[in-house]
Amino acid sequence: MDNIKIEKLDNQGRGICYIDNKITFVTNALPEEIVNIEIIKSNKKYNEAIVKEYIEKSPKRVPSPCPYFEECGACELLNMSYQDTIAYKKEKLETIIEKYAHIKTNIDIVECQNHLNYRN
Repeated sequence: MDNIKIEKLDNQGRGICYIDNKITFVTNALPEEIVNIEIIKSNKKYNEAIVKEYIEKSPKRVPSPCPYFEECGACELLNMSYQDTIAYKKEKLETIIEKYAHIKTNIDIVECQNHLNYRN
């Protein structure tokens, strides 16, 4: 499928687009990117796809510091800047709290000086 626009990210950091009104999750795609994709799995309610070619890359995309990023898949969002990543995580958390606890909140983010390996 050619010239597909990625609309947003899902909770696992995959890009989301719609093919024939069916939600499609695209690995390693960022919002506002135009990509050519290949559907690798199709279910009744959703598709899973991979990027075959980037037509227009997102301005949020950065080179991954990990040489295994493309093959491994363990580090979601390592292709997005740190600032954009924490903004995504903040929005995700606020959405989950509002959805399940019915509390509208504005979470303060404490940024880490070390942008890699900060969980160690």
